[in-house]
Formats: sequence, C-alpha cells, structure tokens
Amino acid sequence: MMGRFSTVFGLVEATFIVFFTLAIGIAAELIEIRLVYVVGSFLFLGLGLAFNAIVQKKNKRNHYQAAE
Repeated sequence: MMGRFSTVFGLVEATFIVFFTLAIGIAAELIEIRLVYVVGSFLFLGLGLAFNAIVQKKNKRNHYQAAE
C-alpha cells in the first residue's frame, strides 16, 4: 500500500517540476532572463529560510534528532 502512495507522490512531484520549468522558461522569454534569475533566487532563499525556521522550532526538533 505504501508503494502506491510513494508512486502517486512521485507523479505529483514530477508534474510540479514540469510546470515550474515551463513557467520559468516562459517568464524568461517574456521578461529579461536576469530578472527571472534574481527573483527566482530570492524566492528560493525565502523558501529555504522558512523551512529552516520551521525545523528549528522547539516543538519540531524531536522529529529531526537521531534516535539513541
């Protein structure tokens, strides 16, 4: 049963990758590519900082520590 869920999630992930790649390509064609690159870089930086903040919360730390 778990294999089916991971297959569905893999398909969804691949679909998102295709759509994001297509969106970035279209944006680069319509707008200056340097602007698309800079905006994308800042968006991924913000996403990374948000994930870091979530992981560093005290009530979430036990999920990311190694079991003894």
